[in-house]
Amino acid sequence: MNFFARSLLCWVLLLFLFCASLCAQPQTVHPFAILPIYDGITGMHDTPANAAKLQREMDRLKAQIGQNNGRFRVGFSHVFGNPQGLLLHCRLATQNDLSVGVIIAVQTHTRFGEGIVQHDLRCAQWRMDGRHWQGEQQDRNDNVQFPTRDWMVPTPSRYCSAIHDKAIGMAQAEARAIHEAMLKFPGVIVAVNAVIEEELASGGAESDNMLADYSPFAITEFRDWLCHRGKYDALTGEYAGQGAPADIVGPYLQIRGALRSPFYDDPSPDRSNHAGPSFNQWFGTSFNTWSLRYWDLQRFPKPITDTKFAPSPTSGVGYTSAGFDAPRHRDAANKYWNAWSWDIPDHHGQYPPGNPAHPAFGFRQMEIAHFVSDVLSSVQRTGIPANQLYAHQIPGEFSNSARFRSGADPIWTAYFPAGGTLGITRFGPLDVNKLTQYSHNWGIFEWHPNPLLKPTDPRLYQTSTNALNLYSSNGCQVLFPGWWNADAEISKIFPLDDSLFARAIHDWLAAQTQQ
Repeated sequence: MNFFARSLLCWVLLLFLFCASLCAQPQTVHPFAILPIYDGITGMHDTPANAAKLQREMDRLKAQIGQNNGRFRVGFSHVFGNPQGLLLHCRLATQNDLSVGVIIAVQTHTRFGEGIVQHDLRCAQWRMDGRHWQGEQQDRNDNVQFPTRDWMVPTPSRYCSAIHDKAIGMAQAEARAIHEAMLKFPGVIVAVNAVIEEELASGGAESDNMLADYSPFAITEFRDWLCHRGKYDALTGEYAGQGAPADIVGPYLQIRGALRSPFYDDPSPDRSNHAGPSFNQWFGTSFNTWSLRYWDLQRFPKPITDTKFAPSPTSGVGYTSAGFDAPRHRDAANKYWNAWSWDIPDHHGQYPPGNPAHPAFGFRQMEIAHFVSDVLSSVQRTGIPANQLYAHQIPGEFSNSARFRSGADPIWTAYFPAGGTLGITRFGPLDVNKLTQYSHNWGIFEWHPNPLLKPTDPRLYQTSTNALNLYSSNGCQVLFPGWWNADAEISKIFPLDDSLFARAIHDWLAAQTQQ
């Protein structure tokens, strides 16, 4: 055998040994975690009495569902209450071979930011009718369809720094404590869930006139998002590269050193600075100035505190003739409306151009997605791994069309690009294809497969088993079943412990670990 033949043989042999060594190395497998929500942990402090109580519940959990086994993780999840309670939870979980899930409960639909709104009414989600800014009361007792989701709901606009910064500050404060616990108890916390069911105010579920978000902050952001100005400037903006896509504004132009919206430097909506159409020609609008028609933030910068103010004046203070505004009439055939809101039910179930990689949803959907992603990104900056961070969104596709349109919360808003994760809440059946179009690392963070069934109903066992088989084979990584040791009223709706739901989880886990 000549020299070259021997050399070739050696290289082939080395390549074979190298490939064999790679195959012999253990492959990274994501854990599959089932972490029932136990609200009793949230208010706990590290005391002997609380430790004894939590140990009793962990004993029940292990008996009814199981404990860590191979790639399967079992334990409790809880809404973060205080650092001491979290450390107690982690310590006992370690001793019991259990895992932990933590929920950061930032949400705008439970009076979040109410004090901020009272100091500046522009921070609320104003409504399409141009009259309401706070929502609509149905009676003197303030009973509305979703009281905390429709009355004085704060805007999630990135331009409303008072709300945006508060949400991020709250999330980061809790995240820092969670990260410290992760360092002290490595591998015990397997999932961190945040941004609870973010959606626009739900009043529009009853009437288009009550659709949100028409706050001056939101409309200013809408304008800048379309034009790639301000915080969306392609070079200097805080959110550079996140402006409206070409599917909405038309082909980008090379302007001042970057590809930008063709309307970037137009002097007014009715005058193009380039060869293409003006903003008005493109969208069919009739604006004469980029200043907002109602309460432009630069022309009228002072906070609004008088609850009797006019959200859409026709003259005087707060009014700009022929000024820029968001569309005020829902029309799925209208280009400008679709730039404002791409409502899937109004498009016969069709997703927007670019879906799923870069969907051209309208600004209302973008507003929700941005809020979710901004809060999760702030949590990631504390050191929590991105692939363990999940949103906790209402999957709008499984709501009725009016609620979906009102909330502007398609499943896509639950996707966190930095971690490739997606998190929802779901009670009942689920079309997994609507999730897997975006991610194969998803979870359900309030989950019950068949609410209202009695704990001993055999259908509960079978539905639970079927769901576990379906979800685990389609990218689900985390489930937070609800609720463990809940009060009697909730247990009637979502029976978990001492139920066939728990038995189904137990038997399913046992079957998986025996394979």
